[in-house]
Amino acid sequence: MNDSFMMTKSEYELIVKIARKSKMDCWFQLETAKDGSDYVRDAESGKVISLRDGLKDLVDGLTKVDIEDLTHEEMLTFLQLLGAML
Repeated sequence: MNDSFMMTKSEYELIVKIARKSKMDCWFQLETAKDGSDYVRDAESGKVISLRDGLKDLVDGLTKVDIEDLTHEEMLTFLQLLGAML
């Protein structure tokens, strides 16, 4: 995988929280490679997706309701991560 990116623990936990809240955790699974980089596995198809592409797919499916309960700090973390990735 050529899109190597390592999230912080708080970024990782936040993305898991958002996937769960949006009910996309049925397919969206974060995993960490041996080199420490993070990626997404589509749990339904088993396909490995770069973190960048996985986040794009996650964002495409989000609604206001999915992120409305994020704290100010969580929203900033999410936006910074998206800025770095997309």
